[in-house]
Amino acid sequence: MSLRFERLLVTLPFAALVACNGTALDDDGTDDSGNCPAQLPIVEATCTDAACNATTGTKAVGMVELSADTASDWVVVSWVTSDLFENDNPNIQYTKGTAGGLTAVRQPTLDPSARRVAVEPARLNKLHGEHVIRANAQGAVPAQGDFVTGIRGRDILPENAIRQDGECAAQAPYCTGDAICVDDGTQRMCQSMLQIKWRDQNAPANFALVDATVRKVGTYGAIVTDDAVTVSDSDIEELSKRFEERIAPVDHMFFGEPRDANGKDFDENGVVILFITSRIADFNADVVGFFQATDLEDPAANDASNGADILYLQPPGGNINLEGLSGTIAHEYEHLINYYAKVVNRQSSAEAAWLDEGLASFAEDVTGYGADSFRNVSTYMNEIGTTSLTGFGLVYTSEFEADSIERRGMAHLFLRYIYEQRGGATFGSGGADVTDGGGIATIKGIVQAPDTSVETITMAKTGRTLERWLRDFYVAVAIDGAGYKDVSCNASASFAAPETDAYTNFQRGLDLRTSVPAPDGSTIPFNGPTTSTFETEETPIPSNGGEIRTVNVASGAVTAAMAGPAEDYRMGIVAIPATR
Repeated sequence: MSLRFERLLVTLPFAALVACNGTALDDDGTDDSGNCPAQLPIVEATCTDAACNATTGTKAVGMVELSADTASDWVVVSWVTSDLFENDNPNIQYTKGTAGGLTAVRQPTLDPSARRVAVEPARLNKLHGEHVIRANAQGAVPAQGDFVTGIRGRDILPENAIRQDGECAAQAPYCTGDAICVDDGTQRMCQSMLQIKWRDQNAPANFALVDATVRKVGTYGAIVTDDAVTVSDSDIEELSKRFEERIAPVDHMFFGEPRDANGKDFDENGVVILFITSRIADFNADVVGFFQATDLEDPAANDASNGADILYLQPPGGNINLEGLSGTIAHEYEHLINYYAKVVNRQSSAEAAWLDEGLASFAEDVTGYGADSFRNVSTYMNEIGTTSLTGFGLVYTSEFEADSIERRGMAHLFLRYIYEQRGGATFGSGGADVTDGGGIATIKGIVQAPDTSVETITMAKTGRTLERWLRDFYVAVAIDGAGYKDVSCNASASFAAPETDAYTNFQRGLDLRTSVPAPDGSTIPFNGPTTSTFETEETPIPSNGGEIRTVNVASGAVTAAMAGPAEDYRMGIVAIPATR
């Protein structure tokens, strides 16, 4: 089969949207700072011909001409997007040759397994455990109206335990001392000695009652420990401090609060319970913590439900340090907030896993505890061509498999790009000292809207279409930190420079070519994206995914073209000069 490209030959400049160093361009596209050209030397082709609206056959997206007079080395970015085919792998035909000499040649598709990089076994084991927990919570039906929490105070109390007779106060924190308000169905009483249900993740209909003690109550959270574990007072104080001063306020700013229209939390005790128990390690030693939606069900309908807004955490010690716990709390709290916003308050569907996990990974980053989330992004940088933002990609065959480390990394980086392009935020020295520049409002709007998945990424909600966001995202991934002349300086085509968080002293944000030191003394590698050479071939690209390839033009000019299925896909190709 031959494809006709001639009438779609284009050499289009890419108009800059934002100049380097955060200097905005005028409405006419000129850059008053003098730092970046107003018109960048990028050539682009997308499917604009009337034939591109066809529903059958193959559409020729376009052809870009790469001249040695402009650069000897080029980076070529291609992408495929679809609102309907979120989980598909259409075959894309690439052609490369001298001007006027293009002929499409079919070649075998690449073996996805050959492109899969090895990941640490502990991280894969952790991911598997999280998949089991998510599967056990599917189909949860949150309680509506009045219900009685499944958490109980203990009848036999040791010395110095707190029990206050009668109704709890109407204002948070409700109780004096380290106690929380517990509703046993007959009265609401302040209790410091509790019984909390632990659900058997391997047999989710079964649960055990765990004796636990309230250790610290703050404005937003109560830290409760399993009586079978030992956690020092200093660790309790530090975790509470971080949650009250940084994690909860920042998560609230970016995602919202897990409360109803009347300002009440789920079990009306004024706080989220952070339950520390070693039973997590009995299930999966690599899972640091989790949120489970079944805890927001009515315990009268689901015996295993705690009927409470609760997060589960491993105790600190061994490989579980306070930094890892802090990042996990930020991550899991986003899941609670998101589920509360979508399902409890708006009675919508639960958020798509790709977006929920991307937001939760992003939460680790913006709270200043992002080391684990940066490892996700680092893995994605080696798996760009096989990874779909929304679907299985080229490697996986089920949704649980597709919720991979690399897809979480892609979604995190994609959301950070949207956040930065929408104005980002300014962080001060205090835990809650954050001023929105527009990015926070955009991210919060994604979480708080009843829509889910790609329906949250629209022109009306985020200022660009999904196709435009992904196109710009792949360009930024391709060139961020590379120092390409007259290209990398442009802030719309790269990520904002990372910062040292004044509260945590850890890095916030990423340079994709500068490695990140982790709190445990290791280094998280960032060396730019893995690329392949641009050749004449037919290859699959995941829907809502893309590729980054390189082309050398020793002399004259080389043309690069792309064609794909004429269905409800939008696709494009961008060539970026890497040398002069």
